[in-house]
Amino acid sequence: MRTIEEIADYILIEHLTIREASKIYGIPKSTLHNRLQRYMAFCDDDTRLQLEKNFYNNSKKKHKRGGMSFKNKYTGKHKKEILKKYK
Repeated sequence: MRTIEEIADYILIEHLTIREASKIYGIPKSTLHNRLQRYMAFCDDDTRLQLEKNFYNNSKKKHKRGGMSFKNKYTGKHKKEILKKYK
């Protein structure tokens, strides 16, 4: 099991979301988020600011990723699969 410091560093290096990091490390999203929030209270200011910036940027982009997923589902990539399903 990795320490939360190692996970936080990996998130910053790879610019991961909480969801991506939780899949990689096999930790539930809520648990990872809670541990990171507690870690941020005690880590140095530079690391804390970088993590906050990463979380802010990911939350800003979340609605765009969801929109693209919806678009791909109903046009493009999955359209043929959906049409086959209802034939």
